Amino acid sequence: MTKKLLSIVMLVLVLCMLIALGNSVQAANLEAKTPTQETIDGKVFVFANGTPITIESRADGQDGATIKWGENGTMDVPADANIFGGGHEEDGVYASSSIVMNGGTVKTVFAGGLHKSHVATGNIVVNSGTIKNYVQGGGASSFSGTTCHKPWYKGNQEGATTVVDNTTIVINGGNMFGVFGGGEGIASTKNVEVTVNGGTITYLCAGGTNGYTNNATVKVTAGEVRIMQGVNRGSVDSIEAEVTGGTIENLYVVGDSSDSTVTGTVSSVKVDVAGDAIVENLLPGTNGGTEVTPDTTGIETAVSYNKENVQNIDTSKFAQTSLTKYVNVKINNNTYRLEEGKTLEDLDLSDVKEVEGKNFVKFVVAGTTTEFDETKAITEDIALSAVYEDKVVTPEEKPDKEDTKTEEPSKETEEKEEAEEKDDTPKTGVIDVTVYAVLTATIAGAGIAVARKMKK
Repeated sequence: MTKKLLSIVMLVLVLCMLIALGNSVQAANLEAKTPTQETIDGKVFVFANGTPITIESRADGQDGATIKWGENGTMDVPADANIFGGGHEEDGVYASSSIVMNGGTVKTVFAGGLHKSHVATGNIVVNSGTIKNYVQGGGASSFSGTTCHKPWYKGNQEGATTVVDNTTIVINGGNMFGVFGGGEGIASTKNVEVTVNGGTITYLCAGGTNGYTNNATVKVTAGEVRIMQGVNRGSVDSIEAEVTGGTIENLYVVGDSSDSTVTGTVSSVKVDVAGDAIVENLLPGTNGGTEVTPDTTGIETAVSYNKENVQNIDTSKFAQTSLTKYVNVKINNNTYRLEEGKTLEDLDLSDVKEVEGKNFVKFVVAGTTTEFDETKAITEDIALSAVYEDKVVTPEEKPDKEDTKTEEPSKETEEKEEAEEKDDTPKTGVIDVTVYAVLTATIAGAGIAVARKMKK
């Protein structure tokens, strides 16, 4: 009886473990659900619940927007609606979220969810429309003005309950107050990519409005930005920012030093300004609320810029080892980026000097005949022209008559050729002989086998 009872107990335990495992797998992999609209503390929220949605202008002409999904899914929302790609206060992980805004007006757009939520991969694209507050690549762990699901999380990143693992934001147009790569409150956003190809933005930040952000990449190719900064509040481990176009009024390498509420910290940051970008003011900013100076420790900075792209910069505020200035060297139809003080010899100019049918002669200052010394240090933008001469092709020399003489055949060679001509026997190669021998052996073997069979 004891063994039988023990077997029953073990079976029950196994069943319980299987049920628990099934529930955990289900919780860890949430299926996308139909988007829902909720009113929380008087505020309108839309949760896409992992379902891809688009935001369009309303057909009735009213302020606000129309949310669309699938083939026929549609929902009209007011202009103060808050849009989330994830869900609200639930266990489990949505594989992805996708929000594309083509028009209309909303208040905020988050790739993640509200309060307890987890999205593996978030994606936001803004082509047009108006966002009155923020676009954020993470989620919102608290959201100012809401009172539900308290107490909100206040711990470290490892235990964060509002998570987006990887997120991408692309701004192609539209008007918005802020674009933040990370989340709100004590949210965790691990990897961020923000690309600005147009639009009008008041605040552009690699990290979130708060919370934890691990790695952030920001690229600006066009558009208008009033303030660009690396961090707002919370923390960002590493930032890489590249500005190749557009106009930025104030670019802070770390935090906005004009705002005392900006207290965020960064461990490592790289900023590069080049191309057609226009930056009115390039400043180091603050780290942890303290102005970054050449003597600041605890942060690695690397700032590079083309002189023509930055209108105002106080280089004394930057550690000189972290500051690299470039000039543009234009040669014919090509533009090369050269570190200030370097020479043409530091550039790879093989595409200029090695031209088919031409011999490179020298460089001259564009529009003049003044030769430019390739060993001269260049400290300002300069335009040059390459001078060539036609390559002279010499005809190939004809061989001497002595080299073209043919040797007379020897008597022995003549006799051998005559003998070959008289021999009418077909010439067979080694392969023909081998094949013949194999066929002969095969036929002979077959004959012997038939003879033996007949004797039997």
